[in-house]
Amino acid sequence: KIFPANAYLICTLIKREGEKSHMTTRLRRHFDAVLDNQGGANEVSPMLWLYAVAWEFSREGARHRLINLFEKALRGTSRCVVAIWRLYIRYLISIGQLEAAKSTYYRAFHQCPWSKMLWLDGLCLLKDAEKEQSIKVLSNKEFMDIANIMIEKELRFHTNLNQDV
Repeated sequence: KIFPANAYLICTLIKREGEKSHMTTRLRRHFDAVLDNQGGANEVSPMLWLYAVAWEFSREGARHRLINLFEKALRGTSRCVVAIWRLYIRYLISIGQLEAAKSTYYRAFHQCPWSKMLWLDGLCLLKDAEKEQSIKVLSNKEFMDIANIMIEKELRFHTNLNQDV
């Protein structure tokens, strides 16, 4: 209660609770209490959000809870944390929510326009998901618009863009 967001304490608690998988509600209650009581998303460390998300990844049926955690995290100061955006996009693609992943990708690069990794990661993940699921998510025009913006920002490609379209 004195240091509810201490990284070492959280890590120890996750390890201890992970060994006893029937104790998941106690850890969820801790995260809910800390994340809500510290002024919502505005005051919480990005590391705490990442711990909460990592804990939920291993739980069955936590799809809506994970999406809710990501959205809460991205409402506050963590909206500028590239790792959370990348993880969220990957998660949405992994559960087959390609349109949601696309809109999250657009939100992400508006919040973090300086991150080359975010630009490339999202673009590559969406194109790969299209190939795997045979669904067109990004039109050729959207792909080329994003690529042109990246070129304007002096982000370099090591591939021929016309082949990828």
